[in-house]
Amino acid sequence: MTSATQRGELLAAVDLGSNSFHLLIGMRHDGEFIVLERLKQKVQLLGGFEAGRMRPEAIARGLECIAGFSQRLAGVPRSNIRVMGTCALRQAENRATFTREAEAILGVPVEIISGDEEARLIDLGVADHLEPPLQGGQEISRLVVDIGGGSTEFALSANSHSARRLERTWSLPLGCVRFTDQFFSPAEMVPSSYPRAKAAAEAVLREAGLVGVEAVQVVGTSGSIESIAGVLEVNGWSEGDIRAAGLAEAQAALVDRRWVSHVGLPGLAPERVDIFPAGVAILAAVFDVLGIERMDYVGASLLQGMLHDGNQVAPSVQSRAVGALAARFRVDAQQATRVQRQVSALADQAALNGWNIGKHARRALDWAARLHEIGLAIAPASYHRHGAYLLSNAALQGFSKAEQSDVALLVRGHRRSFPALAYRALPDDRRTDIFRAMVLLRLAVILERGHDASRSPTQVRLKAEPQGLELTLPDGWLAANLLSARELEVEQRQLAGVQLGLVFR
Repeated sequence: MTSATQRGELLAAVDLGSNSFHLLIGMRHDGEFIVLERLKQKVQLLGGFEAGRMRPEAIARGLECIAGFSQRLAGVPRSNIRVMGTCALRQAENRATFTREAEAILGVPVEIISGDEEARLIDLGVADHLEPPLQGGQEISRLVVDIGGGSTEFALSANSHSARRLERTWSLPLGCVRFTDQFFSPAEMVPSSYPRAKAAAEAVLREAGLVGVEAVQVVGTSGSIESIAGVLEVNGWSEGDIRAAGLAEAQAALVDRRWVSHVGLPGLAPERVDIFPAGVAILAAVFDVLGIERMDYVGASLLQGMLHDGNQVAPSVQSRAVGALAARFRVDAQQATRVQRQVSALADQAALNGWNIGKHARRALDWAARLHEIGLAIAPASYHRHGAYLLSNAALQGFSKAEQSDVALLVRGHRRSFPALAYRALPDDRRTDIFRAMVLLRLAVILERGHDASRSPTQVRLKAEPQGLELTLPDGWLAANLLSARELEVEQRQLAGVQLGLVFR
């Protein structure tokens, strides 16, 4: 039987949510994303959150869950694993206590994303799952709602035949764990506490300006909305979707004392009993304030968005922009591919030794490898500087200013003197990643100096440590490629100037 790694590239996403941790593993194969495994564990990082700090027992639950996930992630390349923390980790003053241990277990960095970025990725996951909503060829809108443990994210997008665009995102402090702690403790007080919880949620929505937000299609995602949809269907209050009338039945069950603490309602999973009333209160407030009559549940959310982001089956806008620029300036596509493959292999090996490069820097490294010789179109002398100038000033569709700047800096620094001042001027959260990416690109360019596939070294081994690199090449390769050997000697001196050792053999 063909293994997953033989059939396609393994990808993994880990969502460190405020209520549950989620793991999704899949692969791209023949233009299709195939899900291989989903894991979910209730952790409640936000449970008992007090004075801006996670409780030690919540941190312990989270680390225990991650340790279990790490076994399943063992076969996935570190560079293909993306780990994100959401509301609880955004807000916790002691998040570093958790993230340091989590990164040590997983071997990859934990990205703490903003609420708006979370909403964007949720919307991207849903868009990858659903066909664009179109009616009679007219552009219509879609509202995605995701109720998490600590916050609720909203994403409003518009669709036409030509494109889909994200128009607005909101991230509000409406979460099922947050509201459970605030309104539904002890659990026996649900009938009297429910009206207060719903009123509080309505006030937050109105203050955020969601009154009057309209969409032709409303989509709900997340465990809270999934559990509400399941309860409505099992009890005959819906036919698979969520409607205002069915939601009213669920509310009546909570306040008319049909709710049994620690048991819940028919169709409700035991692990969601404690947070179900809070989820209903938040969703009912969303329906009432926004005037929603019907919502469809979709089983795609942040995890799918994390994997889809930068890994689309069709070329992304950014990839097309890079390709168009390379074609315009007649970049040697075969050499670019050789350098791209070499630097990708080096980055994978470096990651195994803890020399991780974040997702965004890894993408910048890939683009820089494809464009590193673009300056040859101006002049061979100092072509790396010419290339950096072109990339700094080109109209690159889909690139943020920071992304374009990173690619330009990598091209500027892929040869000759190391641009120490430029990389030291980078923000703290990008400096280390871009430094490491630049070092790896410099090595890949030297190894592919022959511009000939027959001279590309295979079975290159790279051992990376915080203060040094050890590069092992095939027997006889250096003797047969004297230009690369001499340039590696020069590179030793260049890297020594930025306090990084290089040993090669």
